[in-house]
Amino acid sequence: MKIKNKLLLVFFIVCLLVSFSCKQPKPEWLELFLVEPDLNVFPANNGLVFSIRDSFPSADSYNVYWKQGIINAKELKVSGTKITGESIHGVIKGLTDGEIYSVLVTAVKDEYEDIDSDVATGIPGKKKSTKRGVSYNFNFPRPNNSDSGSGHNNSLIAARDMELLGKGTTWFYDWSTNLNSTIGPLAAQYNLSFMPMIWGAGRGADAFNNYLNGGQLNALNRVRDYVNANPGIKYLLAYNEPNFVEEANMTPTQAAQVWPALVTRARELNLKIISPAMNYGTMPPYGNPTLWLEEFFGTDGHPGFDNVSLDEIEGVAIHLYNDYGNNVRTFIDRFRKFEKPIWMTEWCAWADRSGVYLNSAQWQIDFLSQSGIYMELDPAVARYAWFIPKGGRFDSELGFPYNKLLTAPPTPGLSELTALGIVFVNMSTLDSALHYITGEVIPAKDFSNSNLSELAPSASAPYVINHKGWEDGVRFRPTTDTGENASILDIVFFAAGNNPNNMWVEYQVAVKETRDYTLSLRYNASQDMNFQITVNRLSPQNITIEQSAGWAVYTNTLNLPAGKHTIRIRKTTSSGECAINWLKVE
Repeated sequence: MKIKNKLLLVFFIVCLLVSFSCKQPKPEWLELFLVEPDLNVFPANNGLVFSIRDSFPSADSYNVYWKQGIINAKELKVSGTKITGESIHGVIKGLTDGEIYSVLVTAVKDEYEDIDSDVATGIPGKKKSTKRGVSYNFNFPRPNNSDSGSGHNNSLIAARDMELLGKGTTWFYDWSTNLNSTIGPLAAQYNLSFMPMIWGAGRGADAFNNYLNGGQLNALNRVRDYVNANPGIKYLLAYNEPNFVEEANMTPTQAAQVWPALVTRARELNLKIISPAMNYGTMPPYGNPTLWLEEFFGTDGHPGFDNVSLDEIEGVAIHLYNDYGNNVRTFIDRFRKFEKPIWMTEWCAWADRSGVYLNSAQWQIDFLSQSGIYMELDPAVARYAWFIPKGGRFDSELGFPYNKLLTAPPTPGLSELTALGIVFVNMSTLDSALHYITGEVIPAKDFSNSNLSELAPSASAPYVINHKGWEDGVRFRPTTDTGENASILDIVFFAAGNNPNNMWVEYQVAVKETRDYTLSLRYNASQDMNFQITVNRLSPQNITIEQSAGWAVYTNTLNLPAGKHTIRIRKTTSSGECAINWLKVE
């Protein structure tokens, strides 16, 4: 080798060593060993799952950067949180559900950081409704409504019911003081909060005396034992329909005699008390459900009792079996005067009327669509519980009043959600913090607001009655769409006689840059229908969605500045029906 060439080789090696020791910009040869990252981000509960496809076969490790908001790669690497690891997938934990996060991944080899991936954005999974629950003991079905049989205390059946209902509910109660050894562990496994109840005296002339002389104490002791063994229980439900002679069967005077013991036990266990649950009663003169509470708590001019105070309760429990969403609002309005959060602990439509529609499974779905969404929107309503997911017979979901959320096949078959159950579990939770990102399919069922919000009081004055006349909102239904992106539910804009042109829903979206975007709607329309599209409730666009023989896609252009936006879709045609399954901004 010539001297000149030797000198050049030595010079090259020295330069290479210097570049490593001084951590100069990475050498070109490093690029040959690495493939540009392909990053995907998926929602998880309180976090994001990241996955790197077409990854770096020779990388030593990976840096993952993340930060809340829509952030570019340069800012992420300067101000984001960095995770370093060897895996090509993982979970970013401890994030806030419903918020937007930006994620970036790079590869590291020989201490050099390689090519950045594209920035991916993701939103941790939608929260379940904290309001939504069921009144159900998870022991059904049992043959002939007996206390034993193949269905009673069957852990497989109970687990299946909790798995199905737990996808959309967060709590339950079963009119009892405690859960048995089968149901208790399953409730914890499926993250369903249990609310114990002190039920009350019961039927018969001697029922109250028996209750006073030991019955309630036994019940309170069971609650004490259960709460001590299962920390985390926060509420105690008091007395089930005392104004019914068939239920707790106690006058306000009788209830006041046993109330102090309940309050004492609740304070001992640090439990918040929910009032006796009121319905239209059968005990004279307490057919009026508010009268019993007025006398008990000493409101509306009634003297009350020295040992009972409205300040001792956290909320007021009510029950209602009626036909229309408007009746639910009107009933709730009757209890606002107590100025306590309202718990609707039993509720469904129960109207044995002539005619196919008013006495049908479809009527129950429509009732749920209106009343359930209204209660989600009403700031005074803290909880609601559907009555009842399953009946006492194996075929009870097939008949009147069509209020079952679960099928009840003979064992060893396990339950499935009924059409009503599919709606109950999957209907919107009205999560106004959740924003969808560009190109993401938005299930139409997951709207963040609807025109029913115009009927509820404001959050700042939840106990002031809103006297605006009732207007129906969209209905839900299990979808008929079999397309690739089909969501499990459709929303249906229909011709409501009380609401010819103010039926609307809203969605929250976030975009990275200011430009024109395409809004796509997956729909099925019985006729040409007119809608109005507004962004941030400004500058409405009138559009026409044409009649379709089946499912079709309508597209429209929206100009959106970078950032977060609210898109409202309002029906302006007074006739016909239009189902929407999903929408997308891209």
